[in-house]
Amino acid sequence: MIDKAYGIIPFYRDNKGYYYLLIRHNAGHWAFPKGHQNSGETALQTACRELEEETGLRDFEIYRGKSFIERYCYLLEGDLVEKTVEYFIVEVSKDSIINIQKEEIQDFKWADFNEAIELITFKECRELFVDVNQYLSRLRR
Repeated sequence: MIDKAYGIIPFYRDNKGYYYLLIRHNAGHWAFPKGHQNSGETALQTACRELEEETGLRDFEIYRGKSFIERYCYLLEGDLVEKTVEYFIVEVSKDSIINIQKEEIQDFKWADFNEAIELITFKECRELFVDVNQYLSRLRR
């Protein structure tokens, strides 16, 4: 079985560096906002809708032209599921207000790279996050 989802990696920056928004899903793991596509949506539209639904964020700047792919497998009722999540990057204001979707999200945290890498639950997501951080660091130079 193949499962596709789309997500957003939100960040803000200040003179100390980058801070990333992590969410703790009700299943208990720390990651980024993501979800499944509705009929008629593009990948980016799906990701933006999920970001708004899960965090309340509406005002952001999309970094177009680059997305990041996370791949992993898991078992669902004895069937192997091959999951692919395409993430887009958005920059938000440091003063953004987060309103989490209680039905799906337990908590959220703004974290710098070191704290985020410790919080992110799954290896594949941590590896993707390293790539995102390196990409943003190269852009800043």
